[in-house]
Order: sequence, then C-alpha cells, then structure tokens
Amino acid sequence: MASVNFFIRGKKIKSNIWVRFRTTNEDIRITTKETIEPENWSMSKQRSKDKEVNSNLDDLKAKILKAYDKNLEITNWKQWLTNIINPNHSTIEDNIPKNLIDFIDVFIESIKLNAKKSTIDKTLLLKKMLISFNTKTKNEFNNIEFLKLDKNFKSKFESYCIKSLNYKPSYVNDIIKRIKIILKEAEEYNIVIDKSIINWKYKYSEDSKIHIKPIFLSFDELEKIENSKQPTESLENVKKWLLISCYTGQRVSDFMNFTIDMIKKDAEGIEFLEFVQKKTNKTMRIPLLKKVKEIIEQNNGNFPYKIAEQNYNNYLKLLCKNAEINSIVYGGKMKGNRKHFDNYPKYELVSSHIGRRSLASNFYSKIPTSIIMQMTGHSTEKILLKYIGKADNDKAKETAIAFKSLGF
Repeated sequence: MASVNFFIRGKKIKSNIWVRFRTTNEDIRITTKETIEPENWSMSKQRSKDKEVNSNLDDLKAKILKAYDKNLEITNWKQWLTNIINPNHSTIEDNIPKNLIDFIDVFIESIKLNAKKSTIDKTLLLKKMLISFNTKTKNEFNNIEFLKLDKNFKSKFESYCIKSLNYKPSYVNDIIKRIKIILKEAEEYNIVIDKSIINWKYKYSEDSKIHIKPIFLSFDELEKIENSKQPTESLENVKKWLLISCYTGQRVSDFMNFTIDMIKKDAEGIEFLEFVQKKTNKTMRIPLLKKVKEIIEQNNGNFPYKIAEQNYNNYLKLLCKNAEINSIVYGGKMKGNRKHFDNYPKYELVSSHIGRRSLASNFYSKIPTSIIMQMTGHSTEKILLKYIGKADNDKAKETAIAFKSLGF
C-alpha cells in the first residue's frame, strides 16, 4: 500500500510544495514544480486556496500511484519519484552547483525577498572567507564540494577562522550555524548532505572564551554627563539623545526616530511611548520616564533633532571624553577589519548600543527582571542576563539579598 501527501517547509514568500511518498518500507520526500505563498496553504488539509494548484497536485498524486501500481520492482525509489515529477530533472540538477561556495549565490537568490540586508552581507562575507580558505588549503576541498563537507573540513576551517582570521570562538560558532542554514536550503534542491552536519557546533573550552564585562554607563556617570558643559550645539544634542537612550533602553534605529506623536496617555494619565521596533518588528509600549520628559520639556516640547548613526557614534566618544568618562576598562576596539581587545579609557569604547545596555544594567535587581524585559524587548531572561553579563551566581546572590531584605 502506498500513500502520497503534500506539505511545505518554511515561511518564505514563495515556498516549494513538497511531495511525501510512503510505502511499507520507503519514505521519500522531494520538491514538486509547484510553489505557493504560505498563507495560501492549509497544512491540515494539504490544500491550496488556488484551485489550479490543487488540480495539479491531484493529477500528480494520481500519476504517482498509477506508476507505482505498474512497477513494483524499483531499486532507486528517489530517482523513480523524481523522474515522475520532472522527467527533465537531471538537466535542472546539472545547473545547481555541486559546491558550497557557488551554491551561496543560489541561496542568496532564494532569500533576498525576505532577508535583511545584514543577513545578505554576512552571507557574502562567509563566501569570501570560504574562497580565502579554499585558496589557502590549495583547493583541497575543491571549492568546498558538498561531498567533502566532513569532520576534516570542519576542523581545518575552524582552525583557519581562529588562527588566521583571529575570530572569537563565539563568532566561529555563528559561522558554523550559518553554514548549516545554507546546507539545509541545499537539501531542498535534492543535494545529498551528510546528516551528521545537523550536529555541527564549534566546541571550545571555557578557558578559550574571552570574558569581557559589558560596558555601560552607571547612574553616577550619567549624572556627570548630564551636568557636563559641551562646547558645541551638536554635542549638546548628542547628550540629550544619549540620556534618552539610557532611560528608554532602545536601539539607535528606534530612539533616533522618536516623535512626539508616539507619546500616548492612558485613562489614568500615565504617559507611554508607543512604536514598532525596527529590528524585531515588535510593537513596544514603554513608560515615559521622568528624565525623558525633562529633556522634551527643555527642548521646547520636542525630541532632539535627528542625526546619522555613524555621526552619533563618533560624537558619543567625544561627548564622554569631554565629560571625563575615562576610567580604564577592558574591551574590544576596531582597528582596521579586526577587533583588538585591551585596556582602554571607557570613552573610547562607548557606542550607540550603550544606552540600551545601561538601562538594563542600572535597573537590574532594582526592579523585576520582567519589567526590564518589557522595556528592552528581550524575549527571555536568559538572553537579558547574557546581554548585561550576569552569570548564574550573580543571579543567586541577588535572590539571597532580596530574601534577606524581607527578613528571611
């Protein structure tokens, strides 16, 4: 007895419809010629809202079952099913690259309608890294053929990233994850991938990790900055934005676009900022804190004037230098294309992200973690604690202090 079902994978604007053919001993899944928008597909009914697509799938199902009844002496079931769905499949398959480097172009083409520019850029950077690695290894992996993606490749590529490119272990792990995502897409083109790749993860010891305490501005430092007299109007404007970022906990792409019409009042007269986070597309509703209100009032009832992100980052360092935020801290600073870790004056490490981290760090343990998450938009407490550099033992200590304050 044989059965034929249809399904889709992922949530792309155009997703392939897959066919699943099962017998007592076989379970084969390959793509059909049909594509569909996910919102027009019913997973439970295995049907489309498009009548023509449904008709094509019904015809294909009948064709597969009829071919099965006629020929039960099949040795290569996947090839048999492929030939039924697309007799010219071998020609199409010849056009799909057999190596990872060239397939990246196919991958980018498949995601470009949905992916962010940063995702495309990171994928192109990965391609450059693989080309460089392939050259350095004297084409040992032949443009990283899919059949050569094994433990030997993984070990040598990781070593290249660490020793030649001077990447941190955590970043190497991100690269491995990106390769796995691309290989998952390759499977949709019926490219055979070693199943062990699913478990690929860069393993590194605790000693090899670079432990860096996240940089943030304390309440004392914020007061120092607020009271500082800056020599230009531009730096005074930057000062206002920095304080706003430290009391809203938002990214520069969000707070730099704040406008007065985003301020809403509830029935009890409490004011909130309502906006959609650019990175997450999450609707935010955060309280308008006293310090932010004061800045708006001092600015004739408006937010400060908007400036470009790169200019903001440059001005921040100068602002903090003028305010004497110069304690020596350990951190990473870009030099050329590499981030170098050393001890630097704090103002040299300040960037637009410091406001978001300052709110989370300053208010941690002073208010419930769930409230901080509501402000920053972090989805889990684990992510938030990692963001502000709090380990499990820090959390345990804060818990003990909380109970002690209650007399227990």
